[in-house]
Order: sequence, then structure tokens, then C-alpha cells
Amino acid sequence: MDILWPTIRSALVKERSSVGFISREPRLNGELHVLISEVSGAEQALEAVSNALSDVPNFSEVPEAIVQAKVSGNRVVVAFDEESSEAISSHLVNTASLELASRLAAFGLQDGRIDVLDVGDGVIRFLGFNTAPANELIGLFETQGKISLRSVIGRTENRGTDAGRGNDLLPARSEQNSYFIVEQSNIIENVDFIGFESTFDLNGHPAISFRLSADGAQKLTSHTQNNLGGIAAVVLDEEVVATIRNEVRIPADEGLIAGRFNKSDADRLAAILNTGSFAVELEVVQFREISPPLNLPN
Repeated sequence: MDILWPTIRSALVKERSSVGFISREPRLNGELHVLISEVSGAEQALEAVSNALSDVPNFSEVPEAIVQAKVSGNRVVVAFDEESSEAISSHLVNTASLELASRLAAFGLQDGRIDVLDVGDGVIRFLGFNTAPANELIGLFETQGKISLRSVIGRTENRGTDAGRGNDLLPARSEQNSYFIVEQSNIIENVDFIGFESTFDLNGHPAISFRLSADGAQKLTSHTQNNLGGIAAVVLDEEVVATIRNEVRIPADEGLIAGRFNKSDADRLAAILNTGSFAVELEVVQFREISPPLNLPN
């Protein structure tokens, strides 16, 4: 249950204009209780949480897991039965281990190995063998890899700006005191992309090219035709990394993300995006480096 909290929290943060401030109560009988400050937004909070849970791919792969969300006053309560909770926890651990290993391979560390030590209270402890230095490893795992294109409503230098209902205020990744007001709904998202590659734009600056699925290309083409001249933000893990002007493109299933990247940034992001986003949000809470005993390999 604890490992789902980041996913639930992110869903509610997007509805903050309706649900107000959110906070989590201590765990009660295997249930997750979330308090919202705006009682009038309870039903919208419930819908957001239910949608977020249905989008977690692990549930479709663990059919015996049954999760329910309900509203009680200004609380949203999420609960599994005991058997479902154990099934989900086991599957999430296996999925996280595979995803961590995939990230290592993407960076040429095929010989690296991730061994899960234990799991508890939403924390996975693992040992990494033959991996990158710890600080580089953390950088790989802290990037969730969630990418989307969203319509830009405006831009501001005031982090306290009210984005308005249905919008988000997101920081520009490479600029201080710069924020974009973007629509919460995505034009395209991870599932619509089929490949990324580090490259250069027409001016010789590092960039990332992408290819879209047929469905993704149709979504982007339809949006572009209806919003010619408008601006779309490339959002990576809730930060705006670049903007794209809506204009007719041929072919329609390819595009270029030309942000303020250096070559190393472009290489790293393309590799991460090609491995896909994590099934659930991961947060590094602690790390330390240890040396192997004498006469043993790293």
C-alpha cells in the first residue's frame, strides 16, 4: 500500500485547485487515508485516485489484486484486502528490480546486477554490483522518465501564480524563476512514443529526436491542425524541458526536442526514455557506497 502513495499523491496534486491541500494520515488497518482540505472536492478526488490506480500497469498483471477507493467526509480511503496487498507488493518488487536492471543496461552496464535485499514500508533496499558510482546511479533512478506534450497557456516568473482549473504550473528545467502554465491533459504521452535518439538540431545544438506510434502520430497531427501556431510544452517528470510550435510536419510521426541540452544530457535522457518510465514512482531516500571484501570482485 505504501508504495502506491507517490502515485496517489501525484494524482491529487494535479487536482489541487479543487481538492485543496492534501496530507496522509498514519496507516490504519492496511488502509491508506488521505485528507483533503476542500470537502466539496471529495468526489473529484475520488475520481482522480481511482483513475490513477487503474492506470498503474501492475494491476492488470495481478488479476487477484482488488483495490477499492471510497470517500468518507474529507477523506479518500484506499484499501486492499490482505491477499491482494501481498500480491501487489510482490509484483511491484519484481517489476522495480527489472526496471532498475533495464536502466543499468541502457547505460552500457549490462554486467551490473541489482539484488533486492528486503522490502518494507514502501522502501526497497537493494545492492548494486558492477554498477556506476552511487551518485550516478541515483541520477538514473531519480529520473522517472515520464514524458508528455501539453498545451501551453502562458508563462510567468511568479511561482505563486494560480494556474487555474485544469492547468498546472510547472518549472522550466534549465531556467531559474521561469514557469509555464500548461494544460493537465496530455496531447501525447509515454505510450505514444516508440523511440528516442540523441542527435543535433539544424543549428548544430544537441537535441533528442523521437518517433511516434501510428496512434500517437494521429493524436499529434489532430492537435496540430486544430491549434496551428500554438505552443506545446515537452514535459519530463513535471518539468518543462523544451517547447514546440504547432506547425504541420512531414513526416507526422517524427519530431525533435531541442531544449537547452549539452551532448551528455541528450545522450542520457534519450537512453532513459528508451527504457520507458517506471511503473510506480521511485524516490531515493538513502544511499551509501561499500567496498567488496578483499579477494572478491566488485
